[in-house]
Amino acid sequence: MSVTVRKCLRVTSMLGSSFYRYHHNLKLNCSAIQRANLQLLNCASSCHDNHIHLPPLSARRMSSSGRRTCHHGNQSQNGLVSNDEDVIKRFIVDNTEVDRSHLTPEIALRLMTPACPLWDAPAQQSSDILQHHGIDDPFWAFYWPGGQALTSRYILDYPSVVSGKDVLDVGSGCGASAIAASMSGARSVLANDIDRVSIQTIKLNAELNDVTVATTSRNLVGQSNNQWDVVLLGDMFYDKDFTDTVTDWLKHLADVGTTVLIGDPGRIFLQDHPVKRRLVNIFKVDLSEKCRQENNGMTQGFVWKLCESER
Repeated sequence: MSVTVRKCLRVTSMLGSSFYRYHHNLKLNCSAIQRANLQLLNCASSCHDNHIHLPPLSARRMSSSGRRTCHHGNQSQNGLVSNDEDVIKRFIVDNTEVDRSHLTPEIALRLMTPACPLWDAPAQQSSDILQHHGIDDPFWAFYWPGGQALTSRYILDYPSVVSGKDVLDVGSGCGASAIAASMSGARSVLANDIDRVSIQTIKLNAELNDVTVATTSRNLVGQSNNQWDVVLLGDMFYDKDFTDTVTDWLKHLADVGTTVLIGDPGRIFLQDHPVKRRLVNIFKVDLSEKCRQENNGMTQGFVWKLCESER
């Protein structure tokens, strides 16, 4: 790998991918280190003797409200955003490859791999490419472990969970959970992500797997007009404020009878949150060696069901 990040395995184990994803921006956005949480930087500095080569995964950048950064309209902080879906799709195709080397080989996904041009590109070059296209960190190009757990052997092996039901996949990213739900017989599937590039990725991946998935980039968190039987969230808890906001909404959904399923590999903001008292573990899967290497400190993925009331 072209970037060496100084960090400690113990710190990574405790803080998980929150620390990890901040610092992967060193590869895809050389200014990301300036946005990282100061406490995490101090932890890393105290472990300066540990040099670990990390793959250039991206971070899910958060706004001050805790939601992932998303720029709408014609202009973003990084430059002009094309409104042409074909232009965005071409960028995705040119910078990803079809991959099945994950926990759900039944699903083909366009992902960023070591064979892709941005993976080992110099930091400035990759930053310039993303800025030229007006694209934020491409979290949509990776299949995060919480999503793999939720999508993988759970939905695909237990299709009755979604079969014949209306399903919402929040923070859909590459669209894997939505695609799995469609493959498993869901009556309707809506993939929701506030990043418009993610929306085009979902469309490409749905077409690749010959399934029908509706998409929306509207922020649905907090929407009280519940029209879904099942709500899926895969690997979303990277910020305390956002965790507070989304879990308040999820608790409301569960209390009115919606099945809420959460895929998570042990993110600290979920594990330490009061909502944990309402979560029941219904599935566990060992992550692949490849996934472990890309997510230091993570060895298993869990699926949690949110109960209607505290136990």
